Amino acid sequence: MTLFTNAQQAIEEEALEQARQHLERGEPARTHQMLTAARRLAGDTVGGGAPPQEAAQRQLERFDARLGVLRERLGDADNDQARNLLARAAEHRTRAGEALSAGETEEALRRIRAGHDILNQVESMMR
Repeated sequence: MTLFTNAQQAIEEEALEQARQHLERGEPARTHQMLTAARRLAGDTVGGGAPPQEAAQRQLERFDARLGVLRERLGDADNDQARNLLARAAEHRTRAGEALSAGETEEALRRIRAGHDILNQVESMMR
């Protein structure tokens, strides 16, 4: 398996986990969104998928959406640890975008995955 395939599979699994969490919280619209994302990602993996550059771009966009939601949820809360983690995640996103622009797709995928992992930590803290 290539790094791209491993990253794609991990992101797919994350989308399924997010769908499960939204279902447990009684959020059918978000559940549907995450299931749709997981299905799309599974199709990408099975069907040969989109070129890695497109997959990386999609993950950057997904990251931006997640970061916005987390910042909104955090609001004015006094949680320096979560704010520091969000700053670290944003730095990974910036570097992922730079790597993608430089044609370094594998590096971009590694960076954005690290950013998503940090966002997962923040989500766990906020539960």
